[in-house]
Amino acid sequence: MHDAATAPTPAVLFLRVPPVPKDDTRRYEEWYDEVHIPYRLRLPGFIGAERWTCAGDGPRYLVFYELADMEALWDREYLALRRWEATQPPETFEGAGTTGRPGFERGVYEVRGGTPALAGMSRPGGILLLGYDPETSHADDFRQWVRQSYIDELGSLPGATAVRHLELTERTMNPQSGLRTPRPRTLLAVYLADPSVCDGPVFEAHRLARWRARGVEASSVHVGKLAMRAGDMVLP
Repeated sequence: MHDAATAPTPAVLFLRVPPVPKDDTRRYEEWYDEVHIPYRLRLPGFIGAERWTCAGDGPRYLVFYELADMEALWDREYLALRRWEATQPPETFEGAGTTGRPGFERGVYEVRGGTPALAGMSRPGGILLLGYDPETSHADDFRQWVRQSYIDELGSLPGATAVRHLELTERTMNPQSGLRTPRPRTLLAVYLADPSVCDGPVFEAHRLARWRARGVEASSVHVGKLAMRAGDMVLP
């Protein structure tokens, strides 16, 4: 509930999911797309989801849950689901078979800017996800520069169709929600017409420079191919 002085805080629940055993991959992906995501989108405040498949080292999947308001993570239905999942056998996808594997991370990011709305955007083929962790003393200056300059710079990359700016929330979260990632503090999601554009010379030059921005090297770089999208992906 919000009063007149308290506006909703649009947010993204962001997951980095490690690979499952090869023999379980197809069954896991079907379960995730046909059971896991649809169930969450029935919960209050969960309005959209995207799952991306990554290649190379690092997470196998990137998952975004779009939240109309961060309060969705305090909703009794969501917390009840989290309690139920915690009781499931560890060998199941619902139990620690997903969240208990090394490399799994979950964090809540506030939507700070970028493309005004993604709901009407043509279906992207890929994503470039850049994470940054500027020193605390320079964090405000870095975020301001991102909003004023870097979003436009990233949006001008070949094949880029949209850019989102997300910041790790500083709000104290409910332990029952299972949130645990301390970084990266800043996420920039560059939506791409096709992930193959990342093989081009412009992207290669940025890669060799470690995606340095305002003197800060990217602490994480992921390229993913869209596997599924459901619901609405909307920015304020």
